[in-house]
Amino acid sequence: LDAELVVLSGCNTVASLQAGPSRSLVEGLIGGGVPAVVATLWSADDEVAPEFMRQFYTYLSKGERKSRALQLAKLDLMKSGKRDPYYWAGYILIGDASPISIDVSSPDPGLQNQAALLVISALMITTGISVGLWRLRVVQRRKSNGSEATA
Repeated sequence: LDAELVVLSGCNTVASLQAGPSRSLVEGLIGGGVPAVVATLWSADDEVAPEFMRQFYTYLSKGERKSRALQLAKLDLMKSGKRDPYYWAGYILIGDASPISIDVSSPDPGLQNQAALLVISALMITTGISVGLWRLRVVQRRKSNGSEATA
């Protein structure tokens, strides 16, 4: 994937990182060549998340490192009265923390968002199909091993 950073602001976008076929979306993105992902450990608050993301992108556009931009956005959120860690602590950076070039005054950020959503949707569908096929193989193996054991 040709992206310097993917941001997943949603419901527990990290999930558990475990061995085996049940991989997280973050692992898929990192494995696909994305050097850094901002993800959430729990559901992002729908009212707070848009402002949090605006602040994060503003700091990125000023040349801050990804990790520092995330920290500053969290501090801004706390200063605005959202001190409860529920609102800000769930956002984490995984991967490369170096600064990136970003223009927050892009003429049509909606097109960029749509493209990103298409990529993420395709990854999720592919992952779902892969997991489904893997589970089908496991069930078929168990049935075949069970019938051989009883014969």
